[in-house]
Amino acid sequence: MFDISDLVNGVIVMKACETQRLATGTLVARSEFARVAAAHAARHPGAAAFLCASLHPKCAELFAADTPVWQVQRTVVSPEGIAHAVFVQQVAHWQHRLVVQLVEDEAAEFASRLAAAPPRVYLAGADRGRGVVVQCASAWTAPQAVRLRPGPREVREWELSNDALATVAQLLRPEGVDSCNLTRTRDVCVSLVRSARLRALLAGVLNERVGSRVWR
Repeated sequence: MFDISDLVNGVIVMKACETQRLATGTLVARSEFARVAAAHAARHPGAAAFLCASLHPKCAELFAADTPVWQVQRTVVSPEGIAHAVFVQQVAHWQHRLVVQLVEDEAAEFASRLAAAPPRVYLAGADRGRGVVVQCASAWTAPQAVRLRPGPREVREWELSNDALATVAQLLRPEGVDSCNLTRTRDVCVSLVRSARLRALLAGVLNERVGSRVWR
């Protein structure tokens, strides 16, 4: 069902792609993470989930300069009732928000991995060569009120894509997540981790505009 807000969210997302404030992230295997993160990976043992994400160039510069990182994790539930795990990393006045839509068949397994131990994230700029590894401050725990919706049959395609665009549009605003650090937050960039189904649905929106900043 089309709503004018869906069009507005789409415009916000496309603009964020063009200004490098929106990129994609991906869940990767331990072996792939070790290859991508190279020498950085050995610093943070004990993770159960491994992700890669791209940063806005100015945010990437701050991470590369070893600026102190402030972190928090949150759960955002959309009007459709879909839960999203959000991992926030802040350097100076920049916040990077890594968002994972927990709705597909793999959501339960992924959520259990996120909850088992703090995930490890490789954050890099467009060249991906000068990234840093961040071990999230804590594992992700779903609030009791959040129910992970199983199976693609329960969520229609337009619901899935509209939900992702609406959530990203919300998170692109500094006040879009309760991060407890908003007085210092002036700039935000977001990485969206997409399931296989969501990648196919949003390929035309993200892949054409983000280009090399699409991980998968």
